[in-house]
This record gives sequence, C-alpha cells and structure tokens, in this order.
Amino acid sequence: MKYSLTFDSEKIPRERFDTIIFGSGLAGVTAAFYAAKSNKNKSVAVISPNSSESNSGLAQGGIACSFSETDSPIKHYKDTLKSGNGIVGKKTAKIFSQEIRKRIDELIELGLNFDLNEEGKIDLGLEGGHSENRILHINGDDTGKGVTEFMTMLANDEGVNFLNGFLAEILLEGERVGGLVLSEQEEKIYSGNAIVLATGGFSSLFSKTTNPPGTKGGGLAAALRAGLEIADVEFEQFHPTSLPSRIGRNFLISESVRGEGAILLNDKMQRFMKKIKGKELATRDIVSRKIFEEMNAGNKVFLDCRNLDSEKFRKRFPTISKEFETQNINIEQDLVPVEPAAHYSVGGITANHFGKTNISGIYAIGEVSCTGLHGGNRLASNSLAEAISFGALCGEKIAKEKHRGGRFSAKSAKNKKNKPESGTIPKIKNILWEKCGIIRTETGLNSALGWIKENESIFKKAHSIEELEMINSLTLAELIVKQCIRREESRGSHYREDFPKKDKKFRRHYYFKQAME
Repeated sequence: MKYSLTFDSEKIPRERFDTIIFGSGLAGVTAAFYAAKSNKNKSVAVISPNSSESNSGLAQGGIACSFSETDSPIKHYKDTLKSGNGIVGKKTAKIFSQEIRKRIDELIELGLNFDLNEEGKIDLGLEGGHSENRILHINGDDTGKGVTEFMTMLANDEGVNFLNGFLAEILLEGERVGGLVLSEQEEKIYSGNAIVLATGGFSSLFSKTTNPPGTKGGGLAAALRAGLEIADVEFEQFHPTSLPSRIGRNFLISESVRGEGAILLNDKMQRFMKKIKGKELATRDIVSRKIFEEMNAGNKVFLDCRNLDSEKFRKRFPTISKEFETQNINIEQDLVPVEPAAHYSVGGITANHFGKTNISGIYAIGEVSCTGLHGGNRLASNSLAEAISFGALCGEKIAKEKHRGGRFSAKSAKNKKNKPESGTIPKIKNILWEKCGIIRTETGLNSALGWIKENESIFKKAHSIEELEMINSLTLAELIVKQCIRREESRGSHYREDFPKKDKKFRRHYYFKQAME
C-alpha cells in the first residue's frame, strides 16, 4: 500500500487510548508502567516499529546512581554539572540526582536484580567524569537489555497494550492530540488524552555510529513539523571506543572497560592520554577528540586490555567478550582497534522533568527530549538513569492530569514531482560525519549546508516509510548543521576548530519551534 503525507484524516481508521506512548525503549516502558500503575482506570498503549531495536537495549555501561556510603546525590549532581560544560539546568539536575536513587530503590523492591560484588553488595563501576564508583549494572555489560526487559514485563503485568507502527505525523487541533501511524499494511490514527514521545535520538544519521538503524530521529522530525520546541541538536555525543563496523553499526566497547584499567595506545605504543587530566577516564568529548586527532595524524588507536584479569573480564563483560571472540581478539595478547562513533543525541524536544512540552497534552522523555540535564555533554550512564527517573515522573503525572480528546486534522504536505534518489540517506550520513562530526569548521559546515540545499527540493512528499525517512533525515540534517554554524565556540561535545574556546555569550540554549526555512 502506498501512502503520503497528503492524506484525508477523516477517512483513516482510528483507535483511542487515554495515553499513547511512541517508543518501547526504557523511557517509554517506564512511563507506561507508572502511568498504568498510578491510574488503573486509564488505558495505556505503547507503539513502536516492528522488531524495533532501541538504544536502551544495547546500553552496556549501566545506570548512574549515588548508591555507596561515600557517595551522595549532591556529588552526582556536581559531576553532572561539570560534565555539562556550563549549560546544565541546575534545578533539573538536582531533581534527577535525588529521583534516581528513589526509583532504583523502588525497582529493587519490585524484583530488579543488579550484579553483586564478592561481599554480596551491589557492585558499582566507575566511568569517565564520575568522582565515585556509582555505575550499577546487570549481567555484566547487558544492563540496558536487562532493565528494559524488566520494565516491559512490569508494564505488561499492568495491562499496557503493545502495538506496532511507525510514527509519521503528530496531529493537533487546539489542545487535542493524536498520532498518524503507518505500517506496511495500513495507516491509522491513534488519539488520546496524552501523547508521549519516547522515540529516541538521531545518532544513526552519522555514518559511524553505535546506534541501531532506526535511530534517525523520525519522532524528532515529526515533532518539529508539529510545532514542538527543539533545542541543543548541535550537541551530539561521540563515544570514544567502538570496534570499527563490519555490519553497518560500530560495536560499542563500554567506558567501564577503561574504568577497570584498560588504557589507550597509538600504533607507536604511546599512551597519548597520560598527560590529560582524568587520563582515559576524562569526559567523552575530550577522549573522543584526542583519539580523532591521533587518527587524523595517521596513527591507529588501540584499547589495551592486556593488564586486566581475563577471567574477571569475561565475567564482567560477557557481551564484549563474545564480540571479541567473534572477531578473533584475544585480550591477553592483542590490542583492540577502536575509533569514536556517534552515540547519543543530547539535544531534542524541550521538556521539563515531567516530560511536559510547549504543547498541552504532548510529553517527551528519554533521548528524544532535551530537559537540560545533560548540558553540552552527557555524563556517562546518566541516560538510562534519566529514562527511569523522568519516565517514572512522566507516567505518574499523566495518570493524574485531565486532557480533552477529540477530532484531528493535519496539514497536507506540498506535492512535488521529483522522487528521492536511492542512496540518499547514506549520503546524508557521510556528509554529517565528515563535515559535522567530532571536529567542525565553518568551511565544512557550509559545504554540508550547500549539499542539503541542493537536494532539499526532492523531499517534499513521501509515498512510503522509506521516503518519509529521507524527508526526516534531511530535515534534521539541516537543523543540526545550521545550529553548529550558529554556535561559534567549543563547548562539550560541540567542537569548532575555528573557535576552539568557550565563549560566555554562547552559555545558553538555542530553541526552534518549526522546521528551518
């Protein structure tokens, strides 16, 4: 069946729930559980693409939480502020650092099991930017999958409906909200009192990424078209250590491996991070940039795990160990080739800690949101923690609030004769990586913007999910590049070689409420 953004909403079948959540990652299922648990009289549905693979399920490192006797929420708060390079929302960070400890205690009571150390206490790992060991993990390096499956189970037990579909458009009429869902079989409108966007980030818009292919920002593009406010998309976080891809996605090597003592070497056997404050556990923007500079100088970069106990390594990092075996890497003898890759989208839909946006009845949580918690550079393992803490607050808030529901309409897309060319998304990915990646310049950014302008006329009408994804990708690419041009400084994960220092006049956020012309 063919369909397009030009549609008659009155003729499309519809279904209604009190709360509709787009996205089945950790933020989405956490909000679903707490919404259903807090008000059993309201129906809740979670909608996501078929066989969707979320970032949450791939997350290795763990959940940041001040759990030890020597740690505290205020220490976690201060580390979050420091990592965020001066633009973290202080109120949001305080709420977060207190809330995550409360929610972890709740989940433990509900039966979530974290890994224990030899003393029978919860084992706490260390990652870059943290002043204390505070990374809780499950099954070694399978934390994301473990906690997401646990929350999905809880949501199922509360009667949450799980449905398949691709979010095409957010439909609005006054305070009434709904979503147009597309699949290969049908198009359908789901209406509700509240719509929660938990659709993830846009890191797979870059050619080198640790993300699954679905994370190209489709939900964010739909939000942009609907008039939701967007902020901070120039702050894309690149993870320093990933195995070069053989299947289109780089394999992530958790920061916790460096937390256990692994070091970085170039092919001259030089430990190039030795003189940097924090060494291998400096914040991700610093480590990624140093690796990138080594590679630009013609050097290969490796992670050296040879000093680690191989038996303990396999127990602590079973997923990573399995991948190493697949690629014939023996950590007792071999150096592990690594490179940075796009990993986490700091920017997104402007929202508060409850997920509330600038449009009544629409909420945004998880990586698609921008609460100000991460500032210019997310602190390691704060993402799963944010998904849990703000997902729970969002679900509870929705359960209490009243919204009006009703009929919906949507503006039709302009009809253009041109069709998207095959291979366009790979071109966008390559351009963003090369011109808008770890190190940026005005010349490179203007070159990327020029290519986008030359090609944007063919992306005005979609007849399939694939073509709609092209529209979304081009829309976001333009927004990201223009934002990078606008911020003439280097802060956190945004580094301009032509403006290598922070500038106090840019110590702020930039917002957009519609697609850029």
